[in-house]
Amino acid sequence: MVAKNGDAWLMRTTIFTVGSRGDVQPYVALGTALARSGLDVTVATHEPFREFVTDRGLTFAPLPGDPRALLATEEAQELLRTGLGLIRFARRFVAILEPWFWRLVDAITPIHEQSDAVLYSALAFPTWHLAQVDRTPTIQLSLQPLLPTSSFPAITTAFQSLGPFGNRMTHGINQQLFWQPLRTAVDRWRTRDLGLPPQGLRGPYRELSAKREPILHGFSRHLVTPPSDWPDHAIVTGPWPLSDGLPLTEQTVAWLADGPAPVYVGFGSMRDSESERLADIALTAAERADVRLVLDAGWTELQGVSSDRVRVVSGTDHSRLFPHMSAVVHHGGAGTTHTAASAGVPSMAIPYFADQPFWGKRLEAVGIGAPPLPRRELDATALTERISILDRDALRARASQIGEAMRSERGLETATAFVVRRLGRA
Repeated sequence: MVAKNGDAWLMRTTIFTVGSRGDVQPYVALGTALARSGLDVTVATHEPFREFVTDRGLTFAPLPGDPRALLATEEAQELLRTGLGLIRFARRFVAILEPWFWRLVDAITPIHEQSDAVLYSALAFPTWHLAQVDRTPTIQLSLQPLLPTSSFPAITTAFQSLGPFGNRMTHGINQQLFWQPLRTAVDRWRTRDLGLPPQGLRGPYRELSAKREPILHGFSRHLVTPPSDWPDHAIVTGPWPLSDGLPLTEQTVAWLADGPAPVYVGFGSMRDSESERLADIALTAAERADVRLVLDAGWTELQGVSSDRVRVVSGTDHSRLFPHMSAVVHHGGAGTTHTAASAGVPSMAIPYFADQPFWGKRLEAVGIGAPPLPRRELDATALTERISILDRDALRARASQIGEAMRSERGLETATAFVVRRLGRA
């Protein structure tokens, strides 16, 4: 199963990840770096990302689901518009996740069986259970600080801080909100198909901690200081960036050079049924704030936008675009948050759900962003006020400082070196 090629081990390594483009892209970046080190890398994710994976020379394996189609459903749109609380969000999330679990198990099992090692994101957890049977080496990957800590609350909560005891308690509650609705299905699968004992009321968390499985975190310590109470097998490497290599179009370069640096507004993979209204809000706020505007059409179907003040882009490499901006307004996804911060420009989040409010608060906390503006509170007046905050000299100076520090991080190099050492020992 493992062949020697020169000085590198051609170990068949599979990266399992589920979610939107922002969830997949950093893992593709890591897979590309691992392939350069000599590993035979497969990325297992959703079918819409097949070409995104194979175009970078990696093997693709399909997992069920289409995040963009899911976000377009009526139920998902209600979730995005209203910003449901944690408990209601967890119930609806699991209502979608539980039927998908069995499809996920059916898809992951044969891919896992052909793997010498697996790296996986939290929602691709079935591969961890399979590894308890065949002893395949595993490394967990995370773009967010999910492990319990007393330093801050669980990232899915709205709290700033509840003190050391309260903060740690929110992590336990968050784990159980995920585990309990899936407990029956997971334990049935473990006992019936895998011959493993059930994990019962408390779930897998104690076993995960006891096994000291490595967890590589692809976020910047300049945005989140690694908690001092995390175990030593929780490693913060820095972000895993990936450029698509495509330069800005000549038209975009010319427009950028023809005036002051604009404000970018885009919402990544969030498919909002009120996209025309959001575009109108952005246009109105830009006019009131007297700034030029770059609108990303990836999150909407923009029609009839004709103004010297506005440039509409689609599919543009953020790492190339953001350094030309005066500020960035986005949905608060981990990838976009890190790209904006690394560009050295102020930014702010208009979060919808999941970890997006957390990243919005981090931008404000480290002094490089305006307070996050929840989607349900978004209007032209509020956005105009936030744009004026992003224009402050203190934020610009701090953003430049943080950006320079983040650009010196070597997240991919650190993560790759760790994985190669770990799998070499395995």
